[in-house]
Amino acid sequence: MKAQRDQINRFLRKTAETSNALIENQDERLKFGLELVADLISSVTPQKKSENLIPREKDERRNFFREQLLALTEAIADHYEQVPNASTITIYNFEQNRIAHEINTLNSFCETGLMLDLGCANGRNCFSLSKVFQKIIGVDISPKMIQVATSQKWRGSNATLMKHIDFKIHDLEKGLPFIENESVSMVIMNLGTGSDIEDTRMILHEISRALKPNGRFLISFYNASALFFNLPIIWPLSLEGEINNEDHCLDVHFQDRVFHLHAHSFTVRQVNDLFQKVSTLALSGIESFPTVMTLLPDALLDKQAMETITEIDKRLLDMKRGAYLLVTGYKNS
Repeated sequence: MKAQRDQINRFLRKTAETSNALIENQDERLKFGLELVADLISSVTPQKKSENLIPREKDERRNFFREQLLALTEAIADHYEQVPNASTITIYNFEQNRIAHEINTLNSFCETGLMLDLGCANGRNCFSLSKVFQKIIGVDISPKMIQVATSQKWRGSNATLMKHIDFKIHDLEKGLPFIENESVSMVIMNLGTGSDIEDTRMILHEISRALKPNGRFLISFYNASALFFNLPIIWPLSLEGEINNEDHCLDVHFQDRVFHLHAHSFTVRQVNDLFQKVSTLALSGIESFPTVMTLLPDALLDKQAMETITEIDKRLLDMKRGAYLLVTGYKNS
């Protein structure tokens, strides 16, 4: 433990000494980010693995992962907005920037009619985009998350402003049978939701079926090449998730529990191959973010440090080593 504390203190001192200069000098910012990653790679030590309780048989695994997901969402739903750590906040803000870009593009080709938020959790995307789309449907497998989202919808002045937003409890593994063909202007699956689906090809075909010609999509996957998922992290985060390559799942740490969720991480090449098999969907881009932020303890990341590391990560987009792959595109007309 002493060695871990000493390492964190070194990073704290290094950031304090260099952050002011880094904000002014982009080249030094990039250099610092790469050195920081190198230091972490060379000095981390393996974590002790939790006891393996994950079933091996296919149907048992599916039921187990579903129960674990429902248990996790039940645990965090009531204070979901207080859970995110620095990395989650950073990727959410990055995604919102890309969503805004897709909406601007959408306005040129296709009216902003119906938006689908698949894996909507507490409805945050739905509420933030309520003034953009004429109709919004948020879908989530968790009854507790949908309960929280619906409660927020009818709270105070929201009751009048959010009438065009509906929330639905639904398992995306069963497709989108309640959505008509070519009726959707935009589909969002953010914060790695694309990797939470077991039958990824099926849901992409369903998205293609639902989208109008030139309708846009933004889908986030866990990045199999990410530094974060390929290094043992020695310090605790408030909500920490890491790919468990041994059991092929996502281990999420919340409070004193570990939840095991279905997750399939993808490389950039695998994402390209996946979309090539859904010929009606065209890719606009694949970006990977964040790279350095996910490797650092929350104790290191005050507001100034977060701004600095965010700028570093933007410079590292081409490395494709960030925690998420953010895929944007449209349906061919």
